[in-house]
Amino acid sequence: MAQRAEHPRAAFEDAAQVLSDSASRTFDAEGRPRWTPRVDNDPHPILNLTGNLSDATEDTQHGGGSIVRIDDTSLEFGTDVEYGKYHQSDAPRTRLPRRPFLMFQPEDIGTLIGLFRAFLWWDSRS
Repeated sequence: MAQRAEHPRAAFEDAAQVLSDSASRTFDAEGRPRWTPRVDNDPHPILNLTGNLSDATEDTQHGGGSIVRIDDTSLEFGTDVEYGKYHQSDAPRTRLPRRPFLMFQPEDIGTLIGLFRAFLWWDSRS
């Protein structure tokens, strides 16, 4: 188990997929919890006029604004779509409401714990 713990790259790759799936569900639900409603009457879903932001968090294999960096000690998951940081940030605001799209949901935490537990336990049985 100790040797496997030193090289968790495969578990990080699975964790990136969990985070991507969670972001997809967040965009589909227009926030979890629900985002601040829009003040205009545009027919497109909240934060999805072009699809750039949701695509960047959902399609982690093909670039397009997604950030997924994995090595043996870390996983970095996010997007470099410029306006995403404003929705994600806790900074004081006057115009643009906070609409976080990358956040751990309770079910994600349980899934991630199970994923890493299974990753470590699998090796201890051999």
